[in-house]
Amino acid sequence: MSFATKERPLPDDQGQSDRPEWLTKATTPTVCYRHPDRQTGLRCSRCDRPICGECANPAPVGQFCPDDARSTVRVRGLPGTERPLATYTILGINTLMLFAAALLTGSGFGLLEPSNRALCRLGALNAAAISESGQWWRLLTVMVLHGGLLHWAFNSWALWAFGPSLESMLGRARFVALYVGTGLVGAGASFAFNQTQLGVGASGAIFGLLGALVAYFFRRRRQGGSAPLQNLLLVLLLNLFIASRSASIDNMAHIGGFLAGLTAMALYDAVGPRNRPLQAAALAVPFLIGIVLAVLGVANYPPGSGLTCVGV
Repeated sequence: MSFATKERPLPDDQGQSDRPEWLTKATTPTVCYRHPDRQTGLRCSRCDRPICGECANPAPVGQFCPDDARSTVRVRGLPGTERPLATYTILGINTLMLFAAALLTGSGFGLLEPSNRALCRLGALNAAAISESGQWWRLLTVMVLHGGLLHWAFNSWALWAFGPSLESMLGRARFVALYVGTGLVGAGASFAFNQTQLGVGASGAIFGLLGALVAYFFRRRRQGGSAPLQNLLLVLLLNLFIASRSASIDNMAHIGGFLAGLTAMALYDAVGPRNRPLQAAALAVPFLIGIVLAVLGVANYPPGSGLTCVGV
C-alpha cells in the first residue's frame, strides 16, 4: 500500500527557513548535491549528503561522495581507504595475549590449549572472582584471551572481515568504542545468565560488529544493501547453528554482543552525522547495558557456588 501527500503552499509571511527541518526533509525531493536536476535515494556513508549514481564511489561500507572519496586517496595516488590501525591494534593485542597464555602454561602445547590456570591469571571471565572478589576488570580482559590457536584464528579472521569496514565508516575512536562496548555486553550477559566459571574470547565483540553491519545494511536495503545484508544474516545463522551443536560455545555472549551492536548502530545511524553528541550517546548505550548486566550478575550470584580464579 502506498500513500501520496500534497504539500500545502506556504503563507506569504512564512519563508522556507521558518519551516521545521523534519518537514522540509519530508516534503522536499532529495537531489544530488552536485547535480540538482537528478533525484536520488543514495547518500554518502560518511557525510550523509545525497548523491546520484554517477557521483557514488564504492566504499567498504556503502558509498562515498566525490569529496569524501578524494579524501581517502593514498599518498601514492592510488584509491583506497586509510589503514585500519584500530583493527590491527586489537589483532596485535589478541596475538600477544595468546603467546602470554602459552608462556604461562609452561608446556609445548600451551599455544594450542593454554591451561585454565594461565587463562585465570591473565583475566578470564570468572563469575566467582567478579562477585566475591570484585574483579570487574575480567568483564573486559576476557575479550583479549582465547582458548588456543584455533579459537584465536577464527576470531581473528572474523575481526579482519568485519572490522576494517566499520572502522572506515565510524572512525577509529568510535569503532573501538563499539567493539569494547558490545564485548562488555557479551561478557555481562554470560556472567549474569550463565554464571560462567571460565570464559575467554572476543566472540561477544565480534558478534557486536556483525550486529552493527546488519543494522547498517538493513536501513539501506533498498539502496543496494540487500545483498550484503543477506550474506551477513547467512553468516549469523550459520554461527548460531554451529554454536547450538557445541556445549563449549557461549551462546549468551554471542547473542548479547549481537543485540548490543544492532541497537547501537541503529541508534547511531538514525541520529545522523549532523548530531555528533547524540551519536556518541548511541555508542555509549552498550556500556550502560553492560554495567546493568554486571550488577544483575552480582545480585543473582549465590556465594560459594562456583570455582574462583582468585589465588590461582
